Amino acid sequence: MGNPDYQHQIKDGTMQITPKIIYALFFLLLLIFPFGNLFAADKLAVAAEGPESNASISTRAARAPFYLIFEQNGRMIMALQNTAAEESSGASSKALKLLEKHGIGILVAGDFGRNILNAMKEREIKHVIATGTVADTIRSLTK
Repeated sequence: MGNPDYQHQIKDGTMQITPKIIYALFFLLLLIFPFGNLFAADKLAVAAEGPESNASISTRAARAPFYLIFEQNGRMIMALQNTAAEESSGASSKALKLLEKHGIGILVAGDFGRNILNAMKEREIKHVIATGTVADTIRSLTK
């Protein structure tokens, strides 16, 4: 009367999800989407004092004058002027909205205030504390 496994999977006209089916689906997903693509941040932003890669890393994550945007391989894509830098309040959320538009998964700065850290946690954006020049930091992060 057919495959015994198949008879156990169908009851009353509905298919029962068995551990074998779950494992098979998970395996297929791994073939389609390798782990590297599932968990990697899209882009990296560095809070900077100037628009060039030789600028110093800003100590103010939310109020940095610029954000320099990099691909995972370390290639600089653009420099963004931080329009939230001079806000009297709400700089953290405004700065993160700007960065989210560009697919940022990691933000590098010299220091992070409580407000921006909480907002980053909600948005699942990682943070890295660094000092020195943007170029030196990017080289060490993308080795």
